[in-house]
Amino acid sequence: MAKQTEELKAAIKNRDSMYAILAHDLRSPISSLKMIFNILAVKAEEENNGYSAMVNTGNDIAEQLFSVLDNLLKWTKSSLGILSFIPQQIHLKDLILGVVETLQPSANLKHINLDLELQQGLEIFFDVDIMKSILRNLLINAVKFSHEDSVVKLTLHQDGDWAVVEVIDSGVGMSAPAQEQLQKQIFRHDAVTAMGEKGTGMGLWVVSHFIHAHQGEFFFESEENVGSRFGFKVKLSTGDLSV
Repeated sequence: MAKQTEELKAAIKNRDSMYAILAHDLRSPISSLKMIFNILAVKAEEENNGYSAMVNTGNDIAEQLFSVLDNLLKWTKSSLGILSFIPQQIHLKDLILGVVETLQPSANLKHINLDLELQQGLEIFFDVDIMKSILRNLLINAVKFSHEDSVVKLTLHQDGDWAVVEVIDSGVGMSAPAQEQLQKQIFRHDAVTAMGEKGTGMGLWVVSHFIHAHQGEFFFESEENVGSRFGFKVKLSTGDLSV
């Protein structure tokens, strides 16, 4: 029995290693493809040549593929205990604006207005790549589950010693059972749990896991057919920051 248990553990570890390698190898070309589509989307808008919707669709597909692979890579590396975390000083507003710019074509496809209310001067000490993944996951979910011609609001403000980020939509929302299931999936910080039917589980696990792992707080509230509010708070790296 002990031998079978060890063999099972080894098999799981080998599987996770394979996932990590696969996600890593695919992440780079998808990232390059995403960059190409971003450039083409800007050019198509400027030249008004009729290709804008088509290019934005391609950009959206590349963005979603990149996000899935990025989440898978962080999931497997975290499970294996080999995910590196290299914190540095981050101007949170600038980072948010960069992520929003890459996701703008996806929002344009559904005629969604990204309404930003971002406080100046808030700095945190965090890993840049992981924080980009956190922001990207929250925004992708908000756009995905929003109705066409609606608004997704993204706010950044200071609350005492914390920087608080919130993403608010008026989309499909979640039922009470769905919220309970999501709670079970994302608030187990010791392991990655099964993903939900709508595909939000892995991305929100990345958000919750890394925010909590670094002494932050992740929160959400939702109402079916009304919308959702997802957010997090992380410690500011300095005090007395200006508006």
